[in-house]
Amino acid sequence: MKKNLFITCALGLLSCAFSVQASDPWNYYRAGSSYSSPSYTQKYDSTFGMSIKGVYGIAGDSDMPNLGGGLLSLNSYTETGDIVHELSLTAGLMSSDAKHFNAFDIGRELGYSDAQIQQFLNDKNITNVDLKIKYQTSIPLLAGYTLNLPLVQEKAYFYLGGKIGITFNTWRATATLDRKVWHNSSYRIERKRISASEYNADFTFSLTAGFRFAIGNKTDLILGYELLKFLEVEPYHLIQAGISWTF
Repeated sequence: MKKNLFITCALGLLSCAFSVQASDPWNYYRAGSSYSSPSYTQKYDSTFGMSIKGVYGIAGDSDMPNLGGGLLSLNSYTETGDIVHELSLTAGLMSSDAKHFNAFDIGRELGYSDAQIQQFLNDKNITNVDLKIKYQTSIPLLAGYTLNLPLVQEKAYFYLGGKIGITFNTWRATATLDRKVWHNSSYRIERKRISASEYNADFTFSLTAGFRFAIGNKTDLILGYELLKFLEVEPYHLIQAGISWTF
């Protein structure tokens, strides 16, 4: 009896679900369509939501490693006419591949000529220098405001916004040096490796712009760009793609 009741209720719920909403979310975008959904029209009216984005950050400084990771935001929406105001709290987790520098890269950064660098390497019998730098973790915590401007009524928005907060960065640097150690007329290669880590918390701000497209009554596809600036680092250019939901 209980099993039959569960089956009956389940079939009834499925029937209601398919009768209330068309299964094709792209009805929103069909030219000349009169499709309208009250729940979609009101989805930003003093509601809360969240978004998840994948990001890839291109370093503004060629000496810095690129970043990749994700961002999670909790959002509050308020409508004034067709414009949607959005307040957000964002947390993220990013990391990087290693960036490698050789002896000439390091020497030029310190103001030496290639001839001076080569002379130093010869004098010290150094055959190889490799400095590897990477972000082990980069964790931004940001509060922001975004202005969403309608492009297609209730279906697509262009957004502009800004965020401010702090980013916790953990760096790892590893230096490897190979040099010749002579013994009579032969030599062997001696390798030395030194590693160091650094942790800092940097004031951070960002400017963001992009587009959001409805793919459901309470779901949007987000494609955007964000300029992310740490305290002492050239800005990162973040390419973003993700999904947002309203509750």
